[in-house]
Amino acid sequence: MIQLRQSSGFVWIVFVLFVLLFGFVYVVMMKPVGILYNLNYNQSELSEQVYQDFFIRSKSIWLILPLPILLSMIIWSIIKIQEKDEYGN
Repeated sequence: MIQLRQSSGFVWIVFVLFVLLFGFVYVVMMKPVGILYNLNYNQSELSEQVYQDFFIRSKSIWLILPLPILLSMIIWSIIKIQEKDEYGN
C-alpha cells in the first residue's frame, strides 16, 4: 500500500507538471512530424522499400513513444514516494 507523506505532494506535483508539459510538447510536435512524414513518404526518390519501411517504423515509434516515457515517470513517482529519508521515516 502506498503511504502518503509530506514529500509525496511534491512528487505528485512534479508528475502532473511533467505529464502536462510532455503532452504539450508532443501535441505541438505532431504537426511538424506529420508534415515531414507526408512529404518524404511519397517522394519518388525514396521509392525503395527500405526507405518506405523506415518511414513506417519511424511513425510507429513516434506514436508509441509516450507510453514508455509515462510508464517510467509513474515508476519514478512511486519509488520517490516510498523512499525513506535519512532518519528512516
